[in-house]
Amino acid sequence: MEFLGTNGWPSPRLKDAILSEKHIREAYVQTILILRHMYQRCKLVHGDFSEYNLLWHSNRVYVIDVSQSVETDHPAALDFLRKDASNVNDYFSKVGKLNVMTTRQLFEFVTTVLIDEEEDAELKFLERTMHKVEDSYNNRSQQSEQEQRKLIQQESVDEA
Repeated sequence: MEFLGTNGWPSPRLKDAILSEKHIREAYVQTILILRHMYQRCKLVHGDFSEYNLLWHSNRVYVIDVSQSVETDHPAALDFLRKDASNVNDYFSKVGKLNVMTTRQLFEFVTTVLIDEEEDAELKFLERTMHKVEDSYNNRSQQSEQEQRKLIQQESVDEA
């Protein structure tokens, strides 16, 4: 463990960091990959994975308060993971104004074992998923307001 900061000042929480559009996109990708690696490689679910427990240091995301994590076989692990995924998406869609995966898509990305553990395979899978997300947002923008509300309502039902 080491201190993350500059000249004695701690690195900011993601919530407090001022990031360019490019860096916010990079932070989103890093964050969802960290969530996946914690689950797949470490067999852990953070349980409070949010912009408050992520630091931005040297253009990278770092996770803090990992000691509260639970193992993936904990009875509430999947509920915690769903909340973690929801927290990530809420932050990056509202504050970062990014087109993000649905909570279900992110949950499936994190939990699927069908992705080869090699970084290239993960990134390719992620890229395909993000293209689907962009297509979905583009299609939605071409719909009427009533059709958009209907689609958003259906996505909310699907997420529940």
